[in-house]
Amino acid sequence: KKKKKKKKAAPKKPSGPRPKDPEDLKREGRPKLEKYMRDNGIWQIDLFDLITDEYQIYSPEEFEEEKSDPDWVDTFLIDAKQCGVMGKQATTLAVFCGKKKGKKKKKKAPQKPKQSKPKQKDHEQLRIEARAPLEKFLRANEIWQIDLFDLMVDQYQIYSVDDFNEYKEDDDWVDDFLLEAKQCGVMGQKVKYLEKLCGRRKNVKKKKKKKQAPKKKEAPKEKVLSPEEIENKARSKMEPFMSDNGFWHKDLFLILLEWEIYQPSDLNSLSKSDRKEILQQAKQKGLIGGKVKKFKAYFG
Repeated sequence: KKKKKKKKAAPKKPSGPRPKDPEDLKREGRPKLEKYMRDNGIWQIDLFDLITDEYQIYSPEEFEEEKSDPDWVDTFLIDAKQCGVMGKQATTLAVFCGKKKGKKKKKKAPQKPKQSKPKQKDHEQLRIEARAPLEKFLRANEIWQIDLFDLMVDQYQIYSVDDFNEYKEDDDWVDDFLLEAKQCGVMGQKVKYLEKLCGRRKNVKKKKKKKQAPKKKEAPKEKVLSPEEIENKARSKMEPFMSDNGFWHKDLFLILLEWEIYQPSDLNSLSKSDRKEILQQAKQKGLIGGKVKKFKAYFG
């Protein structure tokens, strides 16, 4: 008798839940983490990628737990700077992680609660409003340059003179800012003035202008006549002459003017071929009959 083949047992299904893929965890954690980072002034997509991809942190609670470790914070801040977190945002992140003490703000008198909060202005609107006061401030300090303005507003979110004065008290920020300013095109004398404004230089020596030799008085130039004045001056001489000789015609006069005939004596400079060409042009303008004969007769 043939032995019956045993049926292969189906693979057992895992009893526990299947672990989620890191990309799924990152996608699910994005809304809460982004809100958490924006609320604390540290939102940046590269920083979000660092937190999730490198440190496998997918929630604000996990981040809060990790930042309680000073050694972890030191490593994290170095990685954050390497991935592009700089300037004001780097300072904010360090303060948030407990590495730098934030500036104490004066307590304001308690105000009555408002019924509704005003809508926050977006970056472009703040940029437009910041242009006039910041440009005036930069020009007064002889460092106005559109690239420097763009750097301050777009990269460092500086929208007022008070913002700038507050940030320049941080030596690390000044180091980053001066380096970025040079890279964006601030050069020469403007770098020195910028260093002075940031407290890195006491005075800036202005270049002495060379004394120019006194200009010699030039002889008064002859007045240059306009085309209309030239025409009127020539007509005052040519019209009576041409009328007396029986060939006055305004278009003929204008053609002669193009040939630089400004007075009767200039007609003697015309050659036979010149006169022939002038008559052809004049006929096209309406010079006919007796006036053509009179013009020819004048030259014999």
